[in-house]
Amino acid sequence: MEPRAIRHINLTTGPHNEPSYAWVENAISYLDKSGDIAFAGRLKGALRQHRHTSATPGRKHQSFSIPKNLNRRFQEIAKNKKVSMNELFIDALEDLIKTTTKHNEVEKKLNEAIKHEKERANQVIKTSKIELEAAIAHIKTLAEQLSKWELSMGSHDPEYDGDKETLDAATKKITKAIEDDLKKLRARNNLITPRES
Repeated sequence: MEPRAIRHINLTTGPHNEPSYAWVENAISYLDKSGDIAFAGRLKGALRQHRHTSATPGRKHQSFSIPKNLNRRFQEIAKNKKVSMNELFIDALEDLIKTTTKHNEVEKKLNEAIKHEKERANQVIKTSKIELEAAIAHIKTLAEQLSKWELSMGSHDPEYDGDKETLDAATKKITKAIEDDLKKLRARNNLITPRES
């Protein structure tokens, strides 16, 4: 590098025994303005490789390339915001991390709400099933009493003294239609089938 460039950089950044990152950035800026574009380009490439080199031994270099049109767009945004490209990328990545974290938190809350709703719905279904079975049992008891009363209407003794098969057949005539309607209702509304978790 020409001595004039080194003097300019030392004046703006201070003298250095070893070139630093900021020192090289200033050198590139000066060379761009002074017209030594070829050497400035070589320094930019070296600086880029240094920037993407991990300080930890044994780890791979981390780098990525941006399409030229997108890079120009980033440069325009950085210029309008009066920030460097590095600051622009850091802000964008931080915003992305915040947005992703917020999205994950919302998704977690939604999943928990869905889980609780399913648990509540399954509990309602189980309770409904128990209540339905109790109602059917009560209907059968009432139907049996009604059958006894109907079968003993012609006798002087109000108590039914006939055989059980006749009583069961008479009771079934009453309960069958009710049970059929309940089966249709259960099938239509899926009342006793627990939801999948």
